[in-house]
Amino acid sequence: MGLKNSTMRSSPGGVAFEVPVRPSSPGKKVPARLSHTTKNDSKFNKEVIDNKLKEAEKRRKNIQESKIQKVKRFIKTGIKGSRKQLLRERISDKQSKAEQKRKELQEAKIAKMKKLEGITKGRKQFSKEHILEKQRKANERKQVIAAEKIAKAKRLEGARKAKPEKKTSKEDITEKQRKANERRKDIMDAKICKSKKLAGTRKSKKERTNEAILEKQRKADERRQAYSESRLRKIQERQQEARNVNNKFTLLLEQEAKRSGAKAQGTSAIRPMSRRKAKEVINIVSTEMNRMSLRLNKE
Repeated sequence: MGLKNSTMRSSPGGVAFEVPVRPSSPGKKVPARLSHTTKNDSKFNKEVIDNKLKEAEKRRKNIQESKIQKVKRFIKTGIKGSRKQLLRERISDKQSKAEQKRKELQEAKIAKMKKLEGITKGRKQFSKEHILEKQRKANERKQVIAAEKIAKAKRLEGARKAKPEKKTSKEDITEKQRKANERRKDIMDAKICKSKKLAGTRKSKKERTNEAILEKQRKADERRQAYSESRLRKIQERQQEARNVNNKFTLLLEQEAKRSGAKAQGTSAIRPMSRRKAKEVINIVSTEMNRMSLRLNKE
């Protein structure tokens, strides 16, 4: 097929091309049409797949059985000898390790004993030298203390010899007695002043306590009076609320009597109330009653 012999012509929708088609050559074969295979003609239908799955399951079972038989045969023939050999090798390894550890411990003990012997010998020599040094120093200190005591005794003896003896007279004794009496009198005066101060402080404390008690009583009276006034105010408020509720309730009762048609005294002068107004009055009465009950429960 080609576009050499194509002709162009105008059409109402636009430009169109006319292309002549060559006939097919006699040597070429036309491919056959592919036809859909039916269920019965298909190679892989359900029965074939089931058979193949069964055969695969049988093969898998046979392979598993053969593996199990091989393992059993191997256990019967070869495992016994290899297990014994492994156990012997393990036991020999453990024995050799234990023997090595025992030798190491013995060597460590011997080294420790030698070290301790050397330390004890050095300590004994050091302790003897230390004791001798201490004894020598103690003897030196004793000698120094004895020499100091002798020198002190000599100094005291020389001071006694050089000091002249005092001659006590009657005038010196009386002067000492007079000074002692003055000191005694000063001590007594100080005690008296102290006792007077204490008495004054006690009096001031008593006065302060009396004033504090009076102040407390006054404040308690004020609190009591304020409480009683608040109590009376609350009672008056509750009474006023109760009166208001009672008035509204009587108004509702009168309206009810007027609507029912009962001929009571004074009902002719009562003006009828609308439904909306009556509902408002009823709501107010219920809220006031609930509020009063809550206050009473709280108090």
